[in-house]
Amino acid sequence: MLENINLDEVRQYNNSLKAYKEKAASLKAEIEYNTKELESLCSELSTELGVEVNSSNIESIYNEQVEKI
Repeated sequence: MLENINLDEVRQYNNSLKAYKEKAASLKAEIEYNTKELESLCSELSTELGVEVNSSNIESIYNEQVEKI
């Protein structure tokens, strides 16, 4: 059974796996950073506009503000 295992393919797979895991960790960190930044901006807008702004309603609030202009 072990005769069929190609060590070069296993090494290549391991290297690919490591690269994908590093990319996934990087993307996860980027998502977390962007989410915190969005929450911060929504909080700031909530204070300035006097209405609750969050990621769910930000587009509708934006459209309302544009219509007022």
